[in-house]
Parts: sequence; structure tokens; C-alpha cells
Amino acid sequence: MNSDGMRQAAVLIASLHPRDRAWMRRRLPGGWWIRLKRLSDQVRALGSVDATVLRDALRETRDARPEPPPPDVLLAGLDGLSPTWVARTLTACAPDHREMYLSGRSPADQAAVERALREGPDSLPPKLAATLARLVRQRGERAAAEETR
Repeated sequence: MNSDGMRQAAVLIASLHPRDRAWMRRRLPGGWWIRLKRLSDQVRALGSVDATVLRDALRETRDARPEPPPPDVLLAGLDGLSPTWVARTLTACAPDHREMYLSGRSPADQAAVERALREGPDSLPPKLAATLARLVRQRGERAAAEETR
């Protein structure tokens, strides 16, 4: 289990009645319970545990997007990518830059990217979106550095 999953499980366990926590303990592998109990005890030490509030605090929002690179870096980073990857990257971090990107493309490229946007997901998992934003930023910065040489 990843660390985010462990924290979320600990919060949930902290919000359970003691009998329910004991029931969970009997069903988890020993190593997991030791880590979860330590985290769960830390959560309970904060005070009253309201499961609804804590679950909301830990929920990843699907609409949260990473900060897009500046427009010039974004355009340089997207240059040369396939329509599918352009669409995924725009979806991940820069949906409001779509028109700006498309305006500089040929009609065939515009149609291909539009099709990829329609056929692709409306949002991406937060870590994937952050990774795509970081990679397109790095790619764009490298392209801009090469232009200045």
C-alpha cells in the first residue's frame, strides 16, 4: 500500500468505533496493522474524529490541476507531440490554453487534436496530470534554451 493509501486507511480506522477497529485489526496482516495503528493513534490524538470531515480532507479532487507552464514554454513543450499526447497534456494542466495551441496548427492537426480531446478522458489522475505538466515544462524549457544558443 502506498503512503497516501496508508494515511487514508489510518484516518478511516481512527474514525471507527473501538470494536470495529478490533475487527479490522484481526483481518489485516500484522505489518500493516502496526503501521496503521501508529498513524491512527496520531490522528486520534488530534481530538474528536469526524469521519466525514476527515474523508473530505483526504479526498483527491479530480478538478484540481497542476499549474501549467507559461504559454511560450507550453507551446514549445507540446511542439512535435502526437495529437493524443497534446490532448492529454492540455487536459492535464492547460485546458484553457487549447485555443491558443490550436490557432497555430494546420487544419489537419487541429482536427486530430480536437478528436483526441473528444475521445480522451475529461480529467486525469492528479499524479499523472502533475507528471505531464512537469514533463511538458521541462521539454519546453529545453527547446527554449536550444533556441537561444
